[in-house]
Amino acid sequence: MLKDADLKTAAATAVKARMQNAGQSCIAAKRWIVEKSVAEDFTQQVQSLITSMRQGDPFLPDTDLGPMARPDLAKDLNSQLQNSLWQGAELLAGGEQHNANFSATLLAGVKPGMTAFDEETFGPLAVVITANDEQDAIRLANNTPFGLGSSLWTKDLEKAARLAPLIEAGNVFVNAMVRSDARLPFGALNNPVTGGSFRWREYMSSSISRQCISSSITHVSS
Repeated sequence: MLKDADLKTAAATAVKARMQNAGQSCIAAKRWIVEKSVAEDFTQQVQSLITSMRQGDPFLPDTDLGPMARPDLAKDLNSQLQNSLWQGAELLAGGEQHNANFSATLLAGVKPGMTAFDEETFGPLAVVITANDEQDAIRLANNTPFGLGSSLWTKDLEKAARLAPLIEAGNVFVNAMVRSDARLPFGALNNPVTGGSFRWREYMSSSISRQCISSSITHVSS
C-alpha cells in the first residue's frame, strides 16, 4: 500500500480479501504492508470496517463472517495471535475465539520475527505492517517463505509497472485483490502450494508473464 493509493477503496478491498471465507483461503490478504505516511489513516479505516463485521450463521444474509472449518484450526490461530501479542503486536479489534468461531481480528505494529509476520495465519486475522517507503515495502513483502500472490496499490501506474516485477510472488495484482483465472497458470514462486501449476517458475520467467503484468495494468487504467 503506497502513499498515493486510493485508501478508501484499498481498505475496503483489503478487508474483503482478508475476511472472505473466514480468512481460510490460500490467496487471502494475510499481510497489509503500508507506507508510514498513510499507515495511521489506513489502519483507522480497516479497523472501522472490521469492528462492524457481524459474525454468525453463514446461511443468514446479514452475516459477514462465519465460523472456521474446525475448532482445532481456530485454536491454532489463537495460539498464533497470542504469540504475536507476547512478541509486541498491538490488538486493535477482535481476538476472541469460541469453539470454531474466531472474531474478525486486527493487529498493528507487526514486524519481522513475530509469528503473525513469519507464519501463514489461515483465518480472520489481519495485520498492518508499516514500511518506511516504497523500497522498504518491497523488502518487507519479499521477506517471507511464501510467494503465491500479492496486491500493489498506487495511483501511479508507471510506478506499478516498475515495482510489480520486483515483488517475489507468482501473481501481482494492481489496485485489486488477488484472484485466480482458469485461463492462466496459478502458483507460487517460493514454497510450493498444493495445487500450484506445473513449471510455474519457467512460466513466470518468460516474456509472457511480463505481458500479463502489462495487460493487467492497462485493464486497471481503462
